[in-house]
Amino acid sequence: MTAMVGAPASQFAERMLSSPGVDIVCRWEFDFVLRDLVKSMEKGESLQQVKGVSYKNGTEVIHNPDREPSTSDELDKIPFVSMVYQKHLNVNNYLLTYSYSMHPEVQIFTGRAAPFNAPFALGRKH
Repeated sequence: MTAMVGAPASQFAERMLSSPGVDIVCRWEFDFVLRDLVKSMEKGESLQQVKGVSYKNGTEVIHNPDREPSTSDELDKIPFVSMVYQKHLNVNNYLLTYSYSMHPEVQIFTGRAAPFNAPFALGRKH
């Protein structure tokens, strides 16, 4: 089973699901949608109750209702990404090709949502 996440997948879920290699799209703020999806699959439950997913049911594409935006309390429970990098990634394997980057580096962006009303975010119901 293959699931896609991210802004393009959220905005174009139906198009992404038209690919035979994609089974599920976790839309919008996918951190907790993906968690809920995995928990549901581990229990052998139907995808019908997982908010924020679009998926294939035969040839039909099903779009479940959106998950509510994440709260500050929920976001505070997500482990800070630098610990994940420190434990699992060798920074020497990541070299950005920008001319000003003369050493291996990993960039961490700490914002949520899209700045400046980015077009791919405008499809989200607020």
